[in-house]
Amino acid sequence: MMESRALKAKAPSEAARELLPILEMAMQELIRQVSLHCAERGSLLERIWQSHSELFDHILLQIKTVTEKYHEKITKMQS
Repeated sequence: MMESRALKAKAPSEAARELLPILEMAMQELIRQVSLHCAERGSLLERIWQSHSELFDHILLQIKTVTEKYHEKITKMQS
């Protein structure tokens, strides 16, 4: 509960970066368990997770770039 409050206080992109390793571990375990029952489903789930992770990383990079440009613009306006 306390960790949840701490994450809410941070920037959304920073909080997402901190949660990513936890999600990665959970998904790897889920993929492992699904693969035990059906190799094809496990493989498909792994490909879906990889695509999701790549898209997520791309979005976070875009957010960081836009945020940096915004801060530069604000700094120039204040000068």
